[in-house]
Amino acid sequence: MQNITGSILVVDDNAVIRRLLQAALEQHHHNVTLAADGLEALQLMQKYLFDLVLLDIMMPNMTGFEVLEHMAQEPKLAKIPVIVVSADSQIESAIRCIQLGAEDYLTKPPNQTLLRARVNSSLRKKFLYDQEQAQQAEIEQMYEELKQVDAAKKEFLGLTKQELLNPIDQIATTQKMLAEAGPLNLDQQRLVEKVDLYLERLQALILDLNGFAQTEDVETAVSTP
Repeated sequence: MQNITGSILVVDDNAVIRRLLQAALEQHHHNVTLAADGLEALQLMQKYLFDLVLLDIMMPNMTGFEVLEHMAQEPKLAKIPVIVVSADSQIESAIRCIQLGAEDYLTKPPNQTLLRARVNSSLRKKFLYDQEQAQQAEIEQMYEELKQVDAAKKEFLGLTKQELLNPIDQIATTQKMLAEAGPLNLDQQRLVEKVDLYLERLQALILDLNGFAQTEDVETAVSTP
């Protein structure tokens, strides 16, 4: 059986049981934290990130049932899988725990092979869920970035052809005035020729962009129901 390691919180008011579970889990290289009651467990869950909780039911200060109720009310904690490990073998208790959000229910003392299998199964599902959430967040971020790029493109293409050409026309007019102001030396003539070439290229580019914008408008109109 391939072992999956994770950060596990063991919650039990019995120190002997806590140590036994800790030893069994650490044997398979899990990182184990201990809590003596439900209240301490919730405080630890608010402070640290756990991949799994092994939870007793009958405890002072706060029972396992109450812990499950609190976890279900907090989105951050509700995502943590819980395996109940209890001396209570009544089916009603197991059903209640499952209804409150527990993933599994084992009776004390748990069979070591079964415990390992259930822990691995819970961790595997948790890690798959975390991976899916990370991928979803990445996709949403990419979508938002694409929306921003699309908005910038539409804003640019929303400029009229004349608005884009006006600055170029002003440059061309200024250049013409300079050329007519007097004879130009060889370097100045070459510079004027270069400016002419760049202006022609810019004008052609703007005309192409304007045509592209009109095509975009047509495609948008056709695709809009």
